[in-house]
Amino acid sequence: MSLVGLVIIRFFALATIWIILLGLLVNALGASLYSWIRWYDLHQEEHPSNAHKKIYNTYLIGGLSGTATFVNIGLLIFSLRKRVRLVAELYREAGRAVSDMPHLFCVPLLTFVALSTMSTLWLYVSIWIESSGHLTLEGTTTYYKKDAVMHIARWFNVVMAVLLLIFIVGCQDMIVACSVAHWYFVRDKTELKAPIRRSAFYLFRYHLGSVALFALSTSTFRFLRTAMKKFEYALINPKNQYIRPLFNCCDCCILFFEKYLALMSRNAYIEMSLHGKNFLTSGKEAFLLVVNNRWTMQSVSATGDYILLFLKILAVFPPVIIGTFIYQDIHAINHVWIMILLTAFLAFCISHCFISVIEMVIDTIFICYCYDIKWNDGTDKPYFMSVNLMFPLVKQCLRRMRL
Repeated sequence: MSLVGLVIIRFFALATIWIILLGLLVNALGASLYSWIRWYDLHQEEHPSNAHKKIYNTYLIGGLSGTATFVNIGLLIFSLRKRVRLVAELYREAGRAVSDMPHLFCVPLLTFVALSTMSTLWLYVSIWIESSGHLTLEGTTTYYKKDAVMHIARWFNVVMAVLLLIFIVGCQDMIVACSVAHWYFVRDKTELKAPIRRSAFYLFRYHLGSVALFALSTSTFRFLRTAMKKFEYALINPKNQYIRPLFNCCDCCILFFEKYLALMSRNAYIEMSLHGKNFLTSGKEAFLLVVNNRWTMQSVSATGDYILLFLKILAVFPPVIIGTFIYQDIHAINHVWIMILLTAFLAFCISHCFISVIEMVIDTIFICYCYDIKWNDGTDKPYFMSVNLMFPLVKQCLRRMRL
């Protein structure tokens, strides 16, 4: 279902984006008005019961959330009104890239196999660690007491699992970014020769250490946050008003660096695929590029978050509807909604794996678009972008000439 949505967005990108944004705005307004009306009706009751108070608070939270969502989407639409055409063309170019390189959707399948293998090995090692120790007699029962080495091994196993998880996902992003960058800067798209296989070769030949460095940095920050939480619970009195803010401040700083790395990692991978530099240099250049194109980048990112989330949710509906009819006929299942929620969760995860590829494709095309404008002028140095993607740029130049 999400692939159908991607096909629709490719051929009707501009209309689809406006329909999705305006539909979200209308739904947020309707949910907000309904919650406020119900809250007002309950507020007028003279002797509310405890159940009414809970419902009253629920509608109050719903009204506030709906209003905040409505204002957020409204401000987004107002700020994007002049950049929606560019966003639509980027989505259209992403559809072209995927249609020219359909094997991009095989990359998340390989990622799934790698993650499944890693999870199996992690579970196997975890079982060995948890079942190891020194046989100890306590009263009438015996158990395996773990020494310091086993506790360190438990933490080491968790840290390595997180590191490998980030590393595998980073390899996927790097392969997709390198493939799309190669596709963008080739004038004749029919001359593409195994871009995904070539990107995988570049990854393992040149950039494997950079991806590993990012995985190590991110897992280190996550381990520090977890260790700080452990120290906070073990050493600090809950009523202490002086040391707890210090831990919260340190946790906030570590979280900031972790989020910054996660935010810049995709752009750094794209820079690595374009220039072939290391992760730190590419991250610096990606940061400067984002700062110089912050408004357009914000428009693409904000719109993409809503549209891609809509596609993920859209992919959940068919399995849930089909599962509802199937599970209702199976009388051996006592809690049908648990199975339906599990089906929805699995469908969302599968759609997320494939749509994350589209998200990386869009980010890569946008970075390539920015460098295309920076390196070329459209006359002596012709652009690599398509005619449709060139239209917003020409329109912007004409607007500047009029001024």
